[in-house]
Amino acid sequence: MAYDTDGWDGPPVAEADRPVALVIEDDAATRALITDILKKAGWSVRQAGDGKQGLMMAREHVREVVLLDLALPGMSGPDVLRELKSALWADQCTAVIVVSLFAMLLEPHLQLADGVVQKPFGAANLLAQVALARGRHRAPVRT
Repeated sequence: MAYDTDGWDGPPVAEADRPVALVIEDDAATRALITDILKKAGWSVRQAGDGKQGLMMAREHVREVVLLDLALPGMSGPDVLRELKSALWADQCTAVIVVSLFAMLLEPHLQLADGVVQKPFGAANLLAQVALARGRHRAPVRT
């Protein structure tokens, strides 16, 4: 698959000031590509290679967005999505974006997703979906 990553060299940002994303993707090359795009855009990125590991990492690390493949070994992407959007996770304000070649074929599962990116994708499309989902799911500011 061909991906476009041109033009996304963002300004340097201190690690502590970066928003945190979790990428749950079993394909190492795609996981690395998504990570690279997000890091260039100023994100701190955690990575998981399967659904179970992704859920463990989601509980361990505060993050603003999860980018989730649907075709995962072990625990499926739709199962991970249902879990992340269940009442058990209501204390966490996290957007979940499905990134999948098969996204449109699994449309019933996408109702819970906060965004969808169809593979192959360009950096601009991925970052636009992240920005939209993040904007909708910002935690309320406490005064």
